[in-house]
Amino acid sequence: MVHSLFTTEPFTPSTGFYNLGTLPFVLTLLVAFIVREIPGKVCAKSALPIIAIVVMSVLFVAAGWPASNWLANLALPPAIAGLAALVFQLMKNIARKTRSVRVFGLDLLHLGLALTLVGVFISGGAAQAVQVAEVQLGEPEEILGIQMVFDNAISEISSGDVELSDGIYPEYISLRMDASVTQAGNDYHTFLEARLYPALGIIIAPTIVRTPSGDIYIHVDQSDALISSLMTATSGDFTAPESLDLTVKTIPWVNLVWAGSALLSIGVSVILAKELGTPRQEPAEKNLEGNKKSQLPI
Repeated sequence: MVHSLFTTEPFTPSTGFYNLGTLPFVLTLLVAFIVREIPGKVCAKSALPIIAIVVMSVLFVAAGWPASNWLANLALPPAIAGLAALVFQLMKNIARKTRSVRVFGLDLLHLGLALTLVGVFISGGAAQAVQVAEVQLGEPEEILGIQMVFDNAISEISSGDVELSDGIYPEYISLRMDASVTQAGNDYHTFLEARLYPALGIIIAPTIVRTPSGDIYIHVDQSDALISSLMTATSGDFTAPESLDLTVKTIPWVNLVWAGSALLSIGVSVILAKELGTPRQEPAEKNLEGNKKSQLPI
């Protein structure tokens, strides 16, 4: 909107644009979580934890560690410090003799938000992606340290039809194959699928393999072999492709994001349950007016 005030040239914001735009607000929120747990009045001594966090962020950015993204390295120390401060606050509130359900819900909500941010910074910064051309079906392939095998390719033609300007075609033609993924000694079995819609084109959704260490995304890329195989299925003489082009992406520690989202939901549910379960009280003005009326002489 601001861009349109100065020029009529089209502008498409990138992911980096949004990351830079939201970074100041995220850092302000994390610093607020940390500052409220610093004991004593605001002074030079109480600012030492903030200074230490800033120094760690600068060192992480300079070293390019632990993530490859400098924004993730910059925000990771305050995110971890904010998470630790919130855990301390939660334990302190639980230990109190007079416990408030609403405060407990707020603590869970804040903790879930901080945990989600930590997961986003770690998983986003440590994510790896690679494109692999001509992966042979039925042959083991090691990609990003993960053993993968793709085989048993089959085709499927939809029962419905679609009428186009040059004739009637099946609604879609799909190519599906089994996928076996082995990581850290654990085996996972799933499938890859690509669909050709005559009215729309080729639509391919990525396959997501969820593991204890993170998620693995496997995407079939468009290639001549894939298109030729789908076209043979259209004619009724299906021929499986000998190879496929793939894009594989690993996102470690993404489970922290799901855990943070779960804590957020639980915290909001606790707060709502407390609010809905608390009986409403009449305003003081109405009570006072009612008392005056009851004291009028008859």
